[in-house]
Amino acid sequence: MTRGWILILLGVALGLRCYRIHYGLPALYDPDEVIPVTSAGSMLAHLSLNPHWFGHPASTLIYLLCLIYGLGYGVGHWLGYFPDPAYFRAWYDWDPSFFYLSGRLLCACIGAVSILPLYFIGKKLWGKSAGLIAAFGLALCPEHLSLSRELRCDVLLTLLILAIAVVCIQLATLRRWQEYALAGFLAGLATATKYPGIIAMVMIFVAHGNPFRQQARSGMKLGIAGLSCLIGIFVGSPFLLPEFRSAWAELGPEGWSPHLGMVGAGWSSNLWWYLSGSVERSLGGLGSLIALFGGLSLFRSPIAGTKILVIFPLVFLGALSLLPLHWERWALPVLPFGYLWFCAGWLAVEARVRKQASEKWAGRSWAWSVFLPVIVLSLWLIPSQWRLLQQRSGEDTRAQAARWILQNIPVGSRLLMEWYAPELPKDIFRYYANELTVIPACLDPRKRNYRPTNIVGRLEDISSLFRLGVEYVVLSDLWDRQRETASSTDFSQNSISSYQQIDRIGTKVYEVRAVPGRNQGPSIRIYHLPSSPPLAKN
Repeated sequence: MTRGWILILLGVALGLRCYRIHYGLPALYDPDEVIPVTSAGSMLAHLSLNPHWFGHPASTLIYLLCLIYGLGYGVGHWLGYFPDPAYFRAWYDWDPSFFYLSGRLLCACIGAVSILPLYFIGKKLWGKSAGLIAAFGLALCPEHLSLSRELRCDVLLTLLILAIAVVCIQLATLRRWQEYALAGFLAGLATATKYPGIIAMVMIFVAHGNPFRQQARSGMKLGIAGLSCLIGIFVGSPFLLPEFRSAWAELGPEGWSPHLGMVGAGWSSNLWWYLSGSVERSLGGLGSLIALFGGLSLFRSPIAGTKILVIFPLVFLGALSLLPLHWERWALPVLPFGYLWFCAGWLAVEARVRKQASEKWAGRSWAWSVFLPVIVLSLWLIPSQWRLLQQRSGEDTRAQAARWILQNIPVGSRLLMEWYAPELPKDIFRYYANELTVIPACLDPRKRNYRPTNIVGRLEDISSLFRLGVEYVVLSDLWDRQRETASSTDFSQNSISSYQQIDRIGTKVYEVRAVPGRNQGPSIRIYHLPSSPPLAKN
């Protein structure tokens, strides 16, 4: 019976994560999805195992994508669709949907499978009912579902960390060499997926216990775990150490360089931001209270391995909060542990109720152990899932703006567009880009659409708009994000000034904003510029 429920949960988890997973394609709305795809494509094109990018480092995800694309080319070549690799590359340039959709489906499968190790942990510690409750929570977790639909490495990192937790719970009881080696190796793969994965080594130390109270040979097992971690890093990212300087240079923009709207305000503020954001949304108010009670009870639990479930998420969130930036997706590996805390809290409440309740009521173990906690989680998770699915089903603001542009702006008009603005067919309009001044955009002859990558806020020479005859400026929400962070960071006020001048000189002819619960995407503003700059007033 339990196996049937697990299969149902797997089906539900996968179905929710695959629902409208093709959103936005063939347009590329998320620049973070572009990096692993282009890295994997470059590796195939050059027949190289070196991704030449180590920002996350995301090497494990890139290698998986490379395998999928290689299989795709092999099948297409066998069927006669791709006589040689040049045809495969041309397909990518013209319509990259397969390359991004296959990567998203990979992440969706990884996200769905992640409920299995969570079930095993709950089953090992408290029984099948607890495992089912924890798996149910993760299957419907809005944050986990959302990131499972994107081509990112956060979901893969979460799966690896859950696998390490499974091994470490075994390690706490058996203390065999095999568990130390396997846990260390998985921690290495987690680090090769995303650098914070190295924090998973904390679980090995916690499961090992106090080394000063153990035999000398016991300390050698920690050495085995450390050596296995290095091997895992090498297997998952063999070029990370040889190209350490390049990796360090790419790590800076990912973790320390300012990002609009994501600059933290210190350790305590960042920690509260994570707890009151992603963590609270994954459980709801009542669920969070039960989970907090469960976390406290885990400290006193006599069951071996339970302290892993408490110490790791606290250390992980504490380490993330030290960084100058905060991103909600960074906290994803912690969320499954919240459902285990919830199970522990519910069991503690159930034990007290059983002690005081009548024998008739206390005997209804199935209702107490499964249905009631599922109802508590469902009251929060199902409405959250519904809102998320409704939002994903709506038309992206960039798609709305693109349709308006094609219907209302004359063919051949001159457009200056910025990053996160909609993609448009490259042959319909004349496109311009900018740094300090406006220049004609460089169009890739192999691509079907023009994808802007510049930031209009960096434009200092406003007069160059008129010298080149730019007629329309298409802005994304970078102006809004710049204004939100300018007061707390050293972002240049010149950027805000450039946007303000365009707003003052031009006529806003179109604006669209996302409606929460209905659609998503950045705010898009379109300005029509006069043919000549207005005269300055005395």
